[in-house]
Amino acid sequence: MSDRDVLDLSSRLNSLLLTEDSDFGTWVFAHKVPTVGILYLRYRPGEHEQIARVLVDVVRKEGDSLRGKYVTLTPRKTRLRDI
Repeated sequence: MSDRDVLDLSSRLNSLLLTEDSDFGTWVFAHKVPTVGILYLRYRPGEHEQIARVLVDVVRKEGDSLRGKYVTLTPRKTRLRDI
């Protein structure tokens, strides 16, 4: 699927998009493509356990406030930006 198709599907399903592809930031910020929200993972391959812990923590803390946000998750920090 193209990135645009993925964003459209995410919106139709009313779902947050979890991705390792930075191109989605361009779609929502530069091209203003609507989305429910994006969780962008910036980790190295093999850091699955750390990713899982961080994701669970962010969802517990932020919950529904993740809607309308572009969230960048890295090993050192989590950044939330309004879309």
